[in-house]
Amino acid sequence: VSRDGQHTTRFINQYDSTGARTQCVEAIAAPIKKNALLERHLQSRVIHFCPLIGEIDGSCIKAAKEAGALVSLDPQGFLRTVQGDRVVPKEWTDRAAVLKHVDVLKLDETELQSAVGTATEIDAIGKILNEGPEIVIVIRDRRGSTIYTQEDKIDIPLVLADQLVDATGSGDTYAIGFLVEYARNENLRQAGVFGASCASFNLETMGPYEMPTRGQVESRMKSYL
Repeated sequence: VSRDGQHTTRFINQYDSTGARTQCVEAIAAPIKKNALLERHLQSRVIHFCPLIGEIDGSCIKAAKEAGALVSLDPQGFLRTVQGDRVVPKEWTDRAAVLKHVDVLKLDETELQSAVGTATEIDAIGKILNEGPEIVIVIRDRRGSTIYTQEDKIDIPLVLADQLVDATGSGDTYAIGFLVEYARNENLRQAGVFGASCASFNLETMGPYEMPTRGQVESRMKSYL
């Protein structure tokens, strides 16, 4: 989905030695609403939403669910706002209304705490799974990830990159890799390792990178299955 506007959303990301990120905002894109979703979009088997800072209206997510797609959400854009030029956390006040239309939710540990605010990860996951999503993926940076369902907890190892250049976008790449593989075989562990392997290629370059072939991803993931 694309929309014409004066600006696209642009962040400046700065990382410290631990990998913690500070973000500043240069510009914010115009919002995307339900009428931007064409019939060809809604015919997709999988629809992934990844708002950066509030650009995607909840009506888009509802429309995708009603069309019968597997709906995936990275909620980062619902969990932050801008003060001056700095990105700061905010409360996700319409969480339940959004999550009832979501099948797969992917977020990191900080976002999970911000989204739910419960004392433990297990409590937070339980609350989210009761609000709609069937799958919750928690990204743990250099400690791999965990996939939760009502029945399972699957730990996915960190897949090592050949070199570490830039971590920006690695979580997004993981999510897309996971969805591609899950749509193919519905095997959660294999989809998680596939996503983590895709993300490892993202780490090896600065900015947009040449997508690996399926063969390259499958070769790298073999020792992690």
